[in-house]
Amino acid sequence: MEQRLEGGNAGAAVLVDGTVRRPTGPRTSSVHALLRHLEHHGFEGSPRARVVDHHGREILSFVPGATIGTKRPWPSWVHSDDALQQVGGSLRGYHDCVADFVPPVGATWRAGSHAWRPGDVIGHNDAAPYNAVWQTLPDGRTDLVGFIDWDFASPCAPIRDLAFVASAWVPLYPRDVPLLRRTSPSITGAAAPVPAVGPRRPDAPNRPNRSRRGPPPTAENRAGHDRSPTEAGLCARHRWRAC
Repeated sequence: MEQRLEGGNAGAAVLVDGTVRRPTGPRTSSVHALLRHLEHHGFEGSPRARVVDHHGREILSFVPGATIGTKRPWPSWVHSDDALQQVGGSLRGYHDCVADFVPPVGATWRAGSHAWRPGDVIGHNDAAPYNAVWQTLPDGRTDLVGFIDWDFASPCAPIRDLAFVASAWVPLYPRDVPLLRRTSPSITGAAAPVPAVGPRRPDAPNRPNRSRRGPPPTAENRAGHDRSPTEAGLCARHRWRAC
């Protein structure tokens, strides 16, 4: 019997005989090579890649725990200091473990990814709350077990993977607030819809282009994150959790 699994961002995952079955794609073999590397180095925060079943679906080990799934709004602990500390420490450990991974020749990653080059890591690139698996401890705290849905894994600079995690976990803006549904008090006190943003008026003054990117990160401001595996200690000591 197949049981549909919640969580993740790709969908179509089912549980069969204690293993996860998901559709395959052009990047499946590359992602499996990454997952086997993590397994070989004792990394505990990712599923284990197995084989492909007779339906053409990939078989992965099941990561036990709870996921946010389709819950809206997200639980408040998602943006707690404890969760942020665990996720940040987890990413540090993952980058140490994957630092010596060289993708197989001809590896295929998600669309738009560049080819791996020395200095890159294979970032998860989607380590967001909807891809996290947690366990609730007896004292009520939540403990990060690992991350699922590695389909977006691809070569990138470590700081790029870190930037995505920061944008996903740091509460910089309200989550799940439909902008066009928000209301504001009218003069009479009744709720009135907030008007949607329309096209730019032809007589509107020109404004400077704020979409330009600033200079690339310097060695000084990357030093705290780009630590070598040797400095960090044995990869097998790291779990996908804070140390």
